[in-house]
Amino acid sequence: MKKIITSVGMLVFAGALIVGGTGAFFSDTETSTGNVFTAGAIDLTVDSEAHYNGSICQLNLLTTNDLTDYTWQGGTEYPVGLPCTGTWEATDLGAQTFFNFRDVKPGDEGENTISLHIDSNPAWACVDVNITKNDDMTVNEPEDAEVLELDTQASEPDADMFDGELAQNIKFAAWLDQGATLGWQNSDENELNDDAGEGDNIWQGEIAEPLLFSNDSGPASDVLGGKSYPLAMPGLNNSTPMAPNQTNYIGLAWCAGTQAIVGNTITCDGSNLGNIVQTDSMEASIAFRVEQARNNPNFTCTPRVVVETGTVTLDKVVQFTQASVVGVDVNDFVLHLVGPGGDHILVDQVAFPNLTPGAYVVSEVYSNDPVGIQYNASFSGSCAEIDDIGTANMNVVSGVNPTCVITNLVVSNPN
Repeated sequence: MKKIITSVGMLVFAGALIVGGTGAFFSDTETSTGNVFTAGAIDLTVDSEAHYNGSICQLNLLTTNDLTDYTWQGGTEYPVGLPCTGTWEATDLGAQTFFNFRDVKPGDEGENTISLHIDSNPAWACVDVNITKNDDMTVNEPEDAEVLELDTQASEPDADMFDGELAQNIKFAAWLDQGATLGWQNSDENELNDDAGEGDNIWQGEIAEPLLFSNDSGPASDVLGGKSYPLAMPGLNNSTPMAPNQTNYIGLAWCAGTQAIVGNTITCDGSNLGNIVQTDSMEASIAFRVEQARNNPNFTCTPRVVVETGTVTLDKVVQFTQASVVGVDVNDFVLHLVGPGGDHILVDQVAFPNLTPGAYVVSEVYSNDPVGIQYNASFSGSCAEIDDIGTANMNVVSGVNPTCVITNLVVSNPN
């Protein structure tokens, strides 16, 4: 009986404990602070050293401390002492130009040793090149006499920026200017790891330094004509990406004339370059791009699709032969532009953008009463009359905004 009473007492005590403990649970909290996701970065910088006819574009520190004063220096007669561009320290590309030559002659040649640098993360790399201008600026008498010359002294200058012959006659070759280590990954930052054949502006041969172009050497109109070339890509150079904080070199050689690959040498012969290229001007864009290598095993250097478009403005002018002619103004005419981009109706003096480049025909329709009005149409500006029924042609070029002026001389009243 005593044991039972004790047990009851214990139960009562336990019940009292539970009531007294309600809302006072034992607990513990551990907090991890400062959890952060920070996106990685790939920052590409490019530098260049330009060579021209055996001279080097370098800072002119012998006579000035101006860090923007670059001149051609070397042992050749021309162009030593002249200002130059094409050489700069590693930076983001912008206003820098690899080539800026204003007086190229047959047999002239040059080369740029270009180096690429990235930080932080390994990356695949490509270079995109494109001819942006190949213009027959003017046609002089010797050029006009060339059998293959398409333009004449009377037809130049015009709005066509791709009617020249220089891009077809200036040749280029490019290579991965690397050393003994495979993978285009040799560093010149460590003096103990320098390779004699790396970044020296001299091509060492196809085995040591692979050529970038499929035809080895070719005219700018081909090898720089809207192409993309892999520099570091899966399956290329043992699938090794560019490594951070290392220097990667490219050699790019040009020749005004015939460029040939002879053994391990790139030669230039200007004897066959005729007058057809006189006064012509060629421009090109060169863009380097990198993309992370990690988690990106299927990267390819597929050319970026850039939609090239142009803009056109039609300027409508109506003139009268007599003051009594009334009721006709520019708004009575519907202005048509017909070409690769279709049939577009343009508004007077309003720029019409996003046109597919190519040849277009300009025409107009008098919307009120085409039978009851008599007028003569003439064209000026960037369009040329092609017949006697009021039409003209004009060429639409990417990035250019030409204006075609259509003038109507009204000679009678509408009905």
